[in-house]
Amino acid sequence: ISFNKAISIDDAHALAYHDRAGIKRNLGDHNGALYDYKAAVNYKVDFPMAYNNMGLVKIILGDFKGAISDFSQAISQDPDYFLAYNNRGYAYYQMNELDTAHTDFRAALEINPDFMEAALNDASVFVRKDDLEYSIRLLDEILMKHPDEGKVYLNRGLVKEMKGEKIGACADWEKASELGEAQASEYLNECK
Repeated sequence: ISFNKAISIDDAHALAYHDRAGIKRNLGDHNGALYDYKAAVNYKVDFPMAYNNMGLVKIILGDFKGAISDFSQAISQDPDYFLAYNNRGYAYYQMNELDTAHTDFRAALEINPDFMEAALNDASVFVRKDDLEYSIRLLDEILMKHPDEGKVYLNRGLVKEMKGEKIGACADWEKASELGEAQASEYLNECK
């Protein structure tokens, strides 16, 4: 790998460590990726992307507190880093700190109002809080902006099913299927 060569030429090549970490992460070598992300931020302290990506690896490894620390570092270095807000919110969500997760998802959406993942994550917070009506309202808002997003119909169908609204759930799953959401076909079997 050319990253190994770059690192052997110059140990302080932070970007090479970062990029090699990404390859290791994709190959499933999470501990190797974590080592390389740590090396990247040791050589280049102001490297929000490396902190964010290191946090993602820590989520995979189940270290949510460590991930939150990394995402917080990324945000302190780049306050407009909406991905880091979303990722930190997800870590808080996994720790069942739902109000804090909601705050981070909303922060991500303030920076990037069209960031679908943060909007879906925020709706999930309210499902877990058992506020299904509010979750559906959030999903309705997403669909007003993005009426062709099958994933949103799929999720709204699941929430409607939880509310006991089978007809509405089936209609959403049908629409999700029409929009190419393969997983919807599994749920449509319940509608027969």
